[in-house]
Amino acid sequence: MHHHGSSGAGLARSQRTRRAFLGLAAGVAGGLAVPNSPALAAGTDGGVVAWINRHAVPLTGTDPQQAAGELRHLNGIVRGAVIVGLGESAHGTHTQLRLKHRLARYLVEALGFRTIAWEEGWGSAVAIDRYVTGGHGDPTAIVGDALFMLRTEAMLELVGWMREFDRSRPDHDKVRFLGADVLELRPIQFSVVSRDDAVQHAHALLGFYLLPDSG
Repeated sequence: MHHHGSSGAGLARSQRTRRAFLGLAAGVAGGLAVPNSPALAAGTDGGVVAWINRHAVPLTGTDPQQAAGELRHLNGIVRGAVIVGLGESAHGTHTQLRLKHRLARYLVEALGFRTIAWEEGWGSAVAIDRYVTGGHGDPTAIVGDALFMLRTEAMLELVGWMREFDRSRPDHDKVRFLGADVLELRPIQFSVVSRDDAVQHAHALLGFYLLPDSG
């Protein structure tokens, strides 16, 4: 996720461009942070469970609109990270997707990230990005064109929140949506790539968030 939310508004533009992604993809990470630990190296002798018991932080729920105070422990975990990876144990589950929404919302609003990269085809993700940044298209139809595991009410809720967050913001401060994979050869992938502005869109998105700030 790209660093910069309300609390991060005072950071320099170069800092924002370096902290570019919130990776919301299965298998990216088993949690928010897994520092080097002898307990984890112990493998099957109970070290992993013991480490989790020591470090896990209980949450009162997954509702993205819940008070953000109990997520403040993320501040110390994320620190100056460029990428924050959120894993999942199963695709398409309502509870896990809502939890990701809650965490993503905090990382955007409180820690200043500005890109959400998902395990999604590039083409359908471009359609989502166009909606959240400019209101183009029907969100229900757009989410319905995503991979099967994202065709959920919870995903529609996340996309709706991203649109509201971006609605009155200047382009450089909008949260973006990026498909980080090519998982299926579906018509939407070809229709998006064939558009005249497809390459310009990709260049603008990746260039803004990944290239060093020249200013």
